[in-house]
Amino acid sequence: MKKIFPYFGMSAPIVYLATVLIGGILNSGYNHIYNSVSELTMTGAPNSIILFIMFGIYNLLLVLFGFMGMIYLARLSIRTVFLLLGICGLLGIVMLAAGQDPRGQEFSAGGVLHIIAAGITALLSIITPIVAGVSKRNITGMGVYIKISFMLAVFIFVSGGLTSVAFGSGWPSGGLMERFTIGFFLLWVFITGYFSTRFQLRTLE
Repeated sequence: MKKIFPYFGMSAPIVYLATVLIGGILNSGYNHIYNSVSELTMTGAPNSIILFIMFGIYNLLLVLFGFMGMIYLARLSIRTVFLLLGICGLLGIVMLAAGQDPRGQEFSAGGVLHIIAAGITALLSIITPIVAGVSKRNITGMGVYIKISFMLAVFIFVSGGLTSVAFGSGWPSGGLMERFTIGFFLLWVFITGYFSTRFQLRTLE
């Protein structure tokens, strides 16, 4: 399994993107520019069961990638990166279980839990690439990965701030801003999976 787990990280973003695209096709009234991703699986959303399953697969892949990385990679600082990734996957499962409330309705207990989990996930999506860049700074051949990690952390921070402003102010482009934020994080997860293949072989064998 130590040679397989990085492919969980590379597969997870593909599953996520496919789920969002399929969700937009299945729900004719859904708008990728305006609507948030969570609205695909919120309470009462059409076709939510199949999307719930697909998002569940994404989060399971992220959990497996994260916690297997903790097991198979040697350095403590690098295991911390994968611990944070595993936590992101677990929080994603919580967000699915506690669906987002429809816009304009009063907050339910599940809706509040969804917001809390989403907020923690957003924070970790910025912190984790930074920790990854720092943890690999003394490893030969990781210069490109370090630069990408720091760069994407900045992109996630900026686009995440714009996403919060967009949804908070009722801008019609909130969904688009959110997709930039999530897209940057998914790109980093995919790249981390690719580099972990090389790093793992170099470290453990």
